[in-house]
Amino acid sequence: MFSEIEKEYKKGLQQKRFIAYYWPCAALVAVITIIFALIFESLHWIIYGCAVVVFLVLVAVFFVWELHNAKHTFQSVRDSKGIISKLDAYFAADDEKRLNNLISDLASNNIRTKDDLKLALDYFQSRLPIVTRVGLVSWVLTAVIMLSSVIIVAYDEAIGTINIRHLIPAFGSAVVVALIILTPIIIAKIISVSISNSRSKVDTILVEDLAYIYVHFDQYQSQLNSSSFNRRHSNNRATI
Repeated sequence: MFSEIEKEYKKGLQQKRFIAYYWPCAALVAVITIIFALIFESLHWIIYGCAVVVFLVLVAVFFVWELHNAKHTFQSVRDSKGIISKLDAYFAADDEKRLNNLISDLASNNIRTKDDLKLALDYFQSRLPIVTRVGLVSWVLTAVIMLSSVIIVAYDEAIGTINIRHLIPAFGSAVVVALIILTPIIIAKIISVSISNSRSKVDTILVEDLAYIYVHFDQYQSQLNSSSFNRRHSNNRATI
């Protein structure tokens, strides 16, 4: 029951839509960019700059497509003027749609009382992942390993020392490859946080929404117990 609620809930999340669209495209761009950067070493910074532009274009295309669909779904988005106002209206309408979807899923699984909500809330809270932070030592070790790899490549056995002519290009290439890998990750993180109204983790959103419904139970009680609402909302949900 709870796993079905979670599965249906996450299908409609903004972050899930973004991740499903962005990562296949970004991964392909990153691989192609790394190949070109290694082949054309003298142009690696130009190639990296072009990759950053492509990553940002992918983000822009996502938002354009989302707004295009939202204008056909939400009256508030159609009535808004300006891109910022339209985005604000879209986020608000999507939040409302997400809550309505969750309420419909809860009711269809016979979770209708405040005690039932508390049980669901406790269950999903117990399944939240433990947050682990990368320590300074880990970052230092990673940097040392990368630097060691570059030094090994630049070591010239003929002269028995590091060849500076080899070190500088190798170090530059390593930095560019690292940036190509990190840039799409950073962009994805920033956009995921932004489109979810400062909610940084997909796993916590369900708990937050359940807690919101629990605290405002009187506001949503009639919807949880209304079979007509659930049938109507299920039909609307299938067309969005």
